[in-house]
Amino acid sequence: FPNYMRESETRMSQSRGEVEGGGIRWAKVRNLQSEAGRKLNGKLGKVMTSEVNSDGRHQVQVEGIRRVKLVKPANLEDVADADLVRVYRIPSNGEGEIHQVLVFPREHSLFQNNAREGNSPALGLCGLPLVVQQTQPRRPLGDRANFDNVWATWLMIDPNSGLAPPEWDSYVGPVYVFRPNGSADVTGDDMYA
Repeated sequence: FPNYMRESETRMSQSRGEVEGGGIRWAKVRNLQSEAGRKLNGKLGKVMTSEVNSDGRHQVQVEGIRRVKLVKPANLEDVADADLVRVYRIPSNGEGEIHQVLVFPREHSLFQNNAREGNSPALGLCGLPLVVQQTQPRRPLGDRANFDNVWATWLMIDPNSGLAPPEWDSYVGPVYVFRPNGSADVTGDDMYA
């Protein structure tokens, strides 16, 4: 493997992981009283700022809502470390980034409705179920070849035919790799084993 992947492996295995999209931490919105705010109660969000703004509020990217919300610290309950799951992000060729371990709350929508056996055929047969799920690139990729992701293609190869399905053969983009339903962490150590 290229050196930038080997170097990142050591760094990743020593850290819990990062919040996707530049977030600082995961939290649950609670105790909002306004009509609009009550709709956000109980929802997960990425706290995007370490400091509050001049109104004493954090910027929070609430799951399923495009616009960033401003929420007081008293209305945010941090997700406990024990409730965070490590997910492995494999960038596409054109992103020019290293592989990365991210953390998501176990109750995040990413983990909903996953098949118990995962969708990676060969690893499922080995008793190591993994889900490989496409995600959005972090920047515009332009050329179709920039969406290629050899690692994702390998993970999706059918052991009987030796081929990946057409939708996993090219133009794949970046992917998340995780255990079905967030049942366990996936780290750099898992991916390089």
